[in-house]
Amino acid sequence: MLDIIDFIESSYKDNPELKHKLALVKKLITYLSEHDIERSVGEIIPILGSNTGYSEYRIINDCESDNPSLWSEYQYNGEKVRLNSGDIVLIMKK
Repeated sequence: MLDIIDFIESSYKDNPELKHKLALVKKLITYLSEHDIERSVGEIIPILGSNTGYSEYRIINDCESDNPSLWSEYQYNGEKVRLNSGDIVLIMKK
């Protein structure tokens, strides 16, 4: 699969915008295959604008409680993960 992208990418070397998009596709394919999840993606969900001004979305672990004071915000590499309009979430198959 990456060979095909390399070929297409080399064909469009004079189009920097398309070359950038192809590089991104290549990065995604590489990540999915390196983590052996390429066949496990169930759904791709876009984060759409909510017309509430500049807002961020947060990933929260509810700790099996309806009490927000017991919830904890998800962290990756020691930093809280914030989503914005235009981001995507990959839902894995169960």
